[in-house]
Order: sequence, then structure tokens, then C-alpha cells
Amino acid sequence: MALCLVKQGFGQRSPDERGDTAMEFKDLVVTVLAGNDENPDLLGGSGQPSKFFMPFGHETVGDRILRAVDGLNCCKSIYVAVPLGSTKRQDFTTERPLHLVSEGATRTESMMNTVREAERQGDYVGGDYVLVITGDLPLLSSSALDRLIEACEGADEADLYLGMIPLSAVAEELRQAYQTALLPYCSGVYLHSDVCLLRPDAVSEAGRNRFEEYMSVRRAHLNSLGSILRVSVTLLRIVGLRRLFPLARVIVGLRARDRGDPDRALSALEGVDRLLPSLVEEKFGLRVGLVTVHEPGLALDFDYVEQLKLLEEWDVQHRLTDL
Repeated sequence: MALCLVKQGFGQRSPDERGDTAMEFKDLVVTVLAGNDENPDLLGGSGQPSKFFMPFGHETVGDRILRAVDGLNCCKSIYVAVPLGSTKRQDFTTERPLHLVSEGATRTESMMNTVREAERQGDYVGGDYVLVITGDLPLLSSSALDRLIEACEGADEADLYLGMIPLSAVAEELRQAYQTALLPYCSGVYLHSDVCLLRPDAVSEAGRNRFEEYMSVRRAHLNSLGSILRVSVTLLRIVGLRRLFPLARVIVGLRARDRGDPDRALSALEGVDRLLPSLVEEKFGLRVGLVTVHEPGLALDFDYVEQLKLLEEWDVQHRLTDL
């Protein structure tokens, strides 16, 4: 996961300045969160190397991400949150100043570690935005990040901006590997970006705790009564009883889609693009802005060996075609 921290005075507008005036995000500090996943069944899971450090072709996933970030005209410096003991590694070369920071026990703790270090270095001031990027996006590019930032600048002001990538923008040979990640949006099917602009000060401690609770059950296998009860109790605690039924419809739709029942899935998922932003605002205290961007590199992450190999093969073929 990576963060771009916008210096105070940029990416903000007073009420009198809003209206037709676009947001402006520049002079950015980028922080990459290497991280580990708690699920041992996934690449980068407990006891495994972070996905960020995994090989991809003749380099690493981290090399690819840092090159994309380093190529941003708006990038000022880069912070990388890494596992304890890796803060002295010198594996990466960038033109921008590069700082290694110890990660926290959770994703949000790691994010706050980087924010505090950026603040100590004078690169971050409370109220600034951060650009959050997961550390498993080997097809990420500078141009994709630029286009996402441009889309956010043209949107209404929000605390959290998330990119929505139409399936039609994804190469046909890659689509099947991401069927379970698709969401209905604007009368179509989309992948959500693993990159978002966020104002950390807008996230309360309760919101951070709810986020971590959600992350703990998001890939749960509902193959036993115990796992179903655990997920149900966690979701009830996060969203409350009033929101539980609409959210359950979304889960039913996702499960139906995974089982190859698209008609039932579309029916159950109708209105998810309205439900999720309102749910995030109510329970996490964040105003959400969804922006469409035709850049699949923002969303093509990997959780399994098969996905990683598919991305590597596609990348090699794509580069050979361009020669």
C-alpha cells in the first residue's frame, strides 16, 4: 500500500473557492506500505515475504511500484513502510528521496506510522490528503496514477476518492482471473482500484477499528456454521442491524456471481453503487467520491500464484508486442 501526502495549501478549497473550481493535488509525498496479509492461504500471508518483495520477471513487484511512483511529476519524496528489520535494506534506487519506515501491526497502523514520519520530516501537515496504494500492483504505471489523480481533481470534494475501472478496459486474457472481484456500477461491471486518495484526519479511531474488523473477514470461507456466525457477528458490529439486510443482499449477490448465477447476482447487487458510499459515510465517517478511470493497472493485484504468473506472462507478451 502506498500513500501520497499532499502538502497543506494543495488539494483543499475554502467554501468560497468551491463550485466550478477543481481540486488540485500536487507536491506529493509517496509512501509505499509493503505489509503482510494475515491469511496464510494467500501470497504474502502470515510467515511469508511481503508481496512487495516478490520477484516479477527480472525485478520485484516493489521495483515496479516504485518506478511508477518515481515517475510522477507531482512526487516529492517516497516513504516505504517495511517489516521490522528491513528498514536498512538498500534494494531500491529512486530519483526521489527514499525513506524506509517500520510497519505497524495492522494496515491502518502502518499508514499512520508513515504519516507520522512524513510529519516529522516536514512533508505532511494535518488535514492533507494521502494517496493509498497496495503493494501488490506490478502493472502500475505513472500514467495510470496521473489519470486517477486528474479524475479526482475533477470530482466533487470528498474525504475518500476511489477509482472504478470498467471490465472493458481489462485485457480479455486477464478478465477471468478477476471475475470474483467485479462490482456492478453505472449499469456495468467494474473493478475497484487498489489506489485511493484519502484524508487520514477524517478517519476516526472507531472507523479504523471497523476497517480492520472488515479486513479480518473479507475473504472468510463460509464453509462451516462457526465461520458464518463469526462473519455475521462481525458485520453486525460494524454496520448495525438497520444496515445488515441491505449488506446481506450484496453478499448474496457476490456469492451468486461466484457460483455462476449472473441473473441472481445482478438482482441482489442492484443499487450497490449507492449503498456502499452511504454505508462508508455513515459507519466510517468518510464522504466517498467514486471516479471512473480506464486504467486496469490500478486494480490488477494478486492473491494467488496463478494470478501472479498470469500477470507476468501478460507483461512479457505486452512488452514483446510493443517492440
